[in-house]
Amino acid sequence: MPEFLKKLFGDKAMTFEEFETAYKGQESAKDGIKLANLAGGGYVDKEKFDRRDDEAKTAEKNLKTLQDTVKKFEGVDIDKLKTAAEDAQKKFDADLAIARRDNAVDLMLVQAGARNVKAAKALLDLSKATLKEDGSIMGVDIEGLKKSDAYLFTVETQKNVGDGHDGGKPAGDGNKPGTLDGEITAALFGAPPAEN
Repeated sequence: MPEFLKKLFGDKAMTFEEFETAYKGQESAKDGIKLANLAGGGYVDKEKFDRRDDEAKTAEKNLKTLQDTVKKFEGVDIDKLKTAAEDAQKKFDADLAIARRDNAVDLMLVQAGARNVKAAKALLDLSKATLKEDGSIMGVDIEGLKKSDAYLFTVETQKNVGDGHDGGKPAGDGNKPGTLDGEITAALFGAPPAEN
């Protein structure tokens, strides 16, 4: 038999009246036994009750916080906010597309040898310019700009690299008699033929 029941019954059997008298006598004591009818589910363990009580207090606090948050948005048009957010996204996307297009045009101008990219770009019609998936640009007439405003671009000069021969001028002394060059020079300019 559990210790707490020994306080009530002691070592003897009791009738209901004796039990009722013993129970009422100890009920007011600090460590007295409390009886409950558990058949109806009316009894809850103190630990379980405290845990549920804490959960209820937390839920109440969260509800209050939520209500305060909702009050902040009273009178706010949610659809208007959504529309503003969508408009801002569209503007951002458009600005980003323009920045990418401008960077691609700048790169093309640098590759084409533009001396001043900003000045050259100002003369281009970018209304038909479109950026392709690979990052290149189409619809920009840089070759036309090179023809109409050539001063904006560096002109590539090619220097012929050869073997050191001066081109059309015959090698060696063209007046020396006895050489092929000398004979040709003599024939053309009336010099006496070379002696062998």
